[in-house]
Amino acid sequence: MLDCASRYKNEEIVGQALHELINVDKSVQRSDLFVISKVWQDEVEDVEAACKRSLEKLKVDYLDLYLVHWPISLREVKEGDVTKYERIPIPMHKIWEQMEALVEKGLVKSIGVSNFNVQLLWDNLSYAKIKPVVNEIELHPLCAQTELVGFLKTTGIVPIGYCPIARGADTSACPDLSQHTAVKSAAEKHGKSGPQVLLNWGLSRGHVVIPRSSNMDRLKENIESLNFQLSTSEIEALTAVDEGYRICDPPQWMGHSLFA
Repeated sequence: MLDCASRYKNEEIVGQALHELINVDKSVQRSDLFVISKVWQDEVEDVEAACKRSLEKLKVDYLDLYLVHWPISLREVKEGDVTKYERIPIPMHKIWEQMEALVEKGLVKSIGVSNFNVQLLWDNLSYAKIKPVVNEIELHPLCAQTELVGFLKTTGIVPIGYCPIARGADTSACPDLSQHTAVKSAAEKHGKSGPQVLLNWGLSRGHVVIPRSSNMDRLKENIESLNFQLSTSEIEALTAVDEGYRICDPPQWMGHSLFA
């Protein structure tokens, strides 16, 4: 699974690698891969155009999954050295109609959302002809989102957890969750690292987890988080760490938390 987005600026480099693997080396078939991308909040007036830009950069004919990246529509406005944000007056149901059209045209296999709460999903399910297959949200023991995860499971929407070890781009601003007593206790019992315990916690709760690393040793360590099983009591102890702490909650867009 390759988790991309127009905002990540990773589509072109991933596309180059995909082209070499699929078309040059022929060592991989397109059907072996699951490619995800996302429409950014300033692209929602023409979702098809945004999707086609992603397809061109990724050098593929279709996406396996395309997501609405955030449940708000804003554009950046530069005023000198200051960046401000202005609302794009388009309701979510109009954006979703465009997402559904991508499936009908064969540009994407499935569609989903990201950073949606229960209320937004409830509203979406009232008008969606094609319901979202996933909701990609921040998930780790400090932000367990138990009620939201429960709702996703009852409605058949798969939770994908980003920031699964509670580390963001600026690690100095993030708590070191691997040093929490509940994490260290489970790590010691199973002979695993703190990050491996955190990834296993997500998998044990039924999340898809998407850790990010460019370090080969870390990538191997991530894979090895699959080869043990936390006990029910350990999962509960880790979930109890929850304090609603978010790594990703950009207040600059609206001047207050999106999740308020």
